Amino acid sequence: MRYFLILFFATTLYAAPKTKQHVQTQPAPQRVTEIQAALKSHGYNPGTTWKETQESCRKIADKHQWQILTAPDARVLILIGLGGPNSDISVTTHSTSIDAEERHEKHESH
Repeated sequence: MRYFLILFFATTLYAAPKTKQHVQTQPAPQRVTEIQAALKSHGYNPGTTWKETQESCRKIADKHQWQILTAPDARVLILIGLGGPNSDISVTTHSTSIDAEERHEKHESH
């Protein structure tokens, strides 16, 4: 009986479907183009690659003292006119304590 249970669980684990989670590392190419066009229309250099576009967004976030670990910060997108239909432009005028803590932690880690 013990052997049967071990074999059953081992077979179940082996036969279980392997699901691969897809992790999005960058927006779709069309969205990247939209972000780059919006940055350019607001006087920023968007670069030509997603990495350069992210760096441009980080510089904008840094200038406003927003978090800079994830780019683009949603407030940057709102600032350049790419927020959603319910975006509130007033969020671009205030930093939060979370921003201050995150910026402090990033500074300490370097």
